[in-house]
Amino acid sequence: MKKEEKEIYKILVELIKPDDMEKIKNIRKESLLMKAETEGLTKKEQDELDNLENIDINELVAMNYSSNYLIDIKEDKKVLVMGINPGGGTKIKEDLNTNQKFLCIDVDEEKYKNKDWFEELKNKEIIYQNYYYRNYNLFKNIGGRLFWSAYDLKEIEKNLKRSLSEETMKKLEELYNSYNDEEKAKGKKGPYVVYGDLFYYADGTQDNIKNNINKCIKENEKETNDKIKQILDIHIDFYKPKMIVITNAFASDLLKNALKEEAKIIGENGKIENNSDDHDAVEYREIPVIFSGMVSGGHSLDKYSYIRLQRRIEKIYKAYWEEK
Repeated sequence: MKKEEKEIYKILVELIKPDDMEKIKNIRKESLLMKAETEGLTKKEQDELDNLENIDINELVAMNYSSNYLIDIKEDKKVLVMGINPGGGTKIKEDLNTNQKFLCIDVDEEKYKNKDWFEELKNKEIIYQNYYYRNYNLFKNIGGRLFWSAYDLKEIEKNLKRSLSEETMKKLEELYNSYNDEEKAKGKKGPYVVYGDLFYYADGTQDNIKNNINKCIKENEKETNDKIKQILDIHIDFYKPKMIVITNAFASDLLKNALKEEAKIIGENGKIENNSDDHDAVEYREIPVIFSGMVSGGHSLDKYSYIRLQRRIEKIYKAYWEEK
């Protein structure tokens, strides 16, 4: 586990009250029992199950999502998309490391559906997850690139956290080459898109997260805001993104409030302005941060709101990184 991840989990434990810890423990226990039934446990996992009552609380919270969710990517140009928390609860079992599990593709399904590798990789849940495609496509107008295209194939296989058959690897290679050929043909030189969450706490409903955080705010708003800002700062220090887009209304409200003392407001023209009570973007640590609601799944942005967000991202990104 990276030191940055440990720092985030420590803050998260401070935000989640002790009466929630038994729930976290039960989720992890159910996850391990499910795996024991389907594919068996490693010795390390069996030891963990046997000693779950005595496990360090920071490790327990970490296991409820996964370690290594911060992606090591050396390229300078990155944009960070942040939601509120990983959904699914126990349903996502050992597959909570969604950052590195899925490879979304830069085309619609119609184009690739006749390729012999498409269905197999889709059925194995290696490619084409709507959440990532919709979030990634927000950056189409600035030439956004998929983070995994910066890796070689061996790194991709390692990041998928599973071993693939030789036949499957050949099909994955076809996808990889096809995507990179298209990327080169389009002359893409834009930022790599990486994904994150404000709270790395796997819970089936956002309401539970809201209740926990709102309780913290009621008890000590300043301290809660400071912790939320610390989580964002860790992401910024790790990724050094050119832009951050928050794709969840509750996460947007939390960050907007947490940053209000230090952030500068970005106006309609993509530049800093002094007065605006109603705004959807700020500059924090010289990085533009755009606030939005969900762009995929239930209650997501409609078609035209999505297009407006794409254009807003393009305007601000160009104002900061192409017009200077």
